[in-house]
Order: sequence, then structure tokens, then C-alpha cells
Amino acid sequence: MTGTTDILISSPSTGVGAHATIQHQFGNVEITITKKKAQAIHFSLLINDEHTAAGQLTLTPLNDSITVHWQVSGVIHSTIFGGYIALYMEYYVQQLMISAFNNLQTELKLRASI
Repeated sequence: MTGTTDILISSPSTGVGAHATIQHQFGNVEITITKKKAQAIHFSLLINDEHTAAGQLTLTPLNDSITVHWQVSGVIHSTIFGGYIALYMEYYVQQLMISAFNNLQTELKLRASI
């Protein structure tokens, strides 16, 4: 999140309709929860008040573990900016998600051992 200047969380901050706005040196992204199920969250993205995307985060329990699947698709109206965002989503956001879930797993293991 290097370059992030501000993160604004809505009220309500959880459930359908909750959203966060992330202001970054390269642009702004608004993330809104559009649907919530027991094992999934659907969300929409608005990038720089112009480019739109939708996605979902699904949790699949399997034995003693949970597999996390996430998917994002959308429309970017600028060929140069579109290529940059596609690469950013493919590599940076994927690594960010992996890191976040690894940190969450470590935190839960530490709490369980106390």
C-alpha cells in the first residue's frame, strides 16, 4: 500500500452497502460490498470514478482448512491505464491477498496457543 494517502471507511462499515475509499498516489478506488452470503462476499470496484469492476471472495471449507477463491472482472476504458491495472491486479493484488491471509493465519495460530 506504499503511496496510500488516505483510507475512508463508510458507515455502516460491515455488510451489504459498506464501502471503503482508498486514495493512492496513482488514483482512487472505491470498494462496495454488494452481496453477502455465509461463504462469500460480492463486491464492486470504482476506479478513478471511471473504470468499473465486480468481484467475489469465496471461502470453501475442506477438512481442517479453508480455501479462499477470489475473482475480479471489469471494464477499463483506457488502453495504457488498462494494461497497468491488469498487471497490477494479476501480480500485486494477488500477492497482497496471499500475504494478508498468511498474516491472518499466523495471528489465529498465535491466539490459539495462548
